[in-house]
Amino acid sequence: MNASSTRLGLALPENFEMDLYLVEAKIRELGKMEQVPDAKLDTACARFERSGLHTRAIAGPDPGLSVIYYSRDHRVLEQAAKLERVQRLKRQAGKRTVAARKLGTLLGYPACCVESFVTASRQNDVDILSAFDAGLAQPMAPLMNFFPRGVAPVGWVPCSPTCAESMDYANRTVASMKQDYSLQENDLEDALAGVVMWFSSPLFLQFRHINNLSETGFSYEEVLSSAQIAPTSGHPKDQSGAEKLARLRTEFSAGDRLELTPEGVVVYAGEEAVFNWDAPELQNRFMVFLP
Repeated sequence: MNASSTRLGLALPENFEMDLYLVEAKIRELGKMEQVPDAKLDTACARFERSGLHTRAIAGPDPGLSVIYYSRDHRVLEQAAKLERVQRLKRQAGKRTVAARKLGTLLGYPACCVESFVTASRQNDVDILSAFDAGLAQPMAPLMNFFPRGVAPVGWVPCSPTCAESMDYANRTVASMKQDYSLQENDLEDALAGVVMWFSSPLFLQFRHINNLSETGFSYEEVLSSAQIAPTSGHPKDQSGAEKLARLRTEFSAGDRLELTPEGVVVYAGEEAVFNWDAPELQNRFMVFLP
């Protein structure tokens, strides 16, 4: 089994990817894989095609990387390809917004979440996640944990922590997975439960087996980096970030309790402080996913 399965305790097939499963299970028509290195493009497309899907690779927007769309329907692929190109137009914000809205609908995202994304003042990970109204004081349902994209039934940033349409989508996905795989009643919920400390959408730490949660901290038994849970994208920035995150995970794993301070975070092992990170912006970098 891959990291997504074994590290989170899920009995899923090797190389399971949620987006691919959703298209295979006909829960949605279109799937998308971003930031695929040119050297891996043929291999990635071949994997989708072995599942009986058609693929369309579009170079960019970053040099040496491509976006792959996949679907059973050629017409859906052609429409997605056209919208992807419009999204990249410069100095034509109106057309980009219309294209993003249509593409989000094609990908099966709830209309409220699509609208929240396209009307955001800036469409980058940090700004969108910073504007998301959540923190240690506002736990969300585990199935709303959108960070581990390889196994998360909600593969987008919801419009709110309590988005009913996103929760309904997650429940329908879990029901389908329980029919197709050997998942027990709360397996996926247990796997996604925890506290996420995020840096960008693909890069995060997930603290697991949480106790003593308060507005200023929590106890934990395990820390996983995003690279341990899901493959890191081919973007050089994400590759470099994953290496730094691995070192940071080692620091947090030396303890079992985290406390937020005005200056940043302090990690304790019992009563002893074992790591101190001065970074005031960390106050708004936590999201809680607990029942």
